[in-house]
Amino acid sequence: MTSLIARLIFCMSLVLPLVSCSSGGSNEPAGSAPAATATASASFQWDPNTETDLAGYKIYQGTASGQYGLPIATLAANNTSYEATGLEKGSTYFFVVTAFDASGNEGPLSAELSIPIP
Repeated sequence: MTSLIARLIFCMSLVLPLVSCSSGGSNEPAGSAPAATATASASFQWDPNTETDLAGYKIYQGTASGQYGLPIATLAANNTSYEATGLEKGSTYFFVVTAFDASGNEGPLSAELSIPIP
């Protein structure tokens, strides 16, 4: 398997849960609304692998450079982009992609993509 080159192309969006507020007449004590937690998503893409027996891609994510657990997603060969969701505000995430063939052989890790979530 040849290596993948991850492009540093990504789109990040913050999702802030809305807390409803009313002005006056409420029986709710002040400050009783649940705390809002900010999450984000990040989309990125990579150049396709050109091997004829390509079966797909595996996405790995970590919170420290070079340290990844099991794949967080397995994608079909025709998919060269991914959107990671539920990313916590104030954290940095590290992503790599591998290609695998029809026999299950997995290629080397792509270049690492570091995405800080403000």
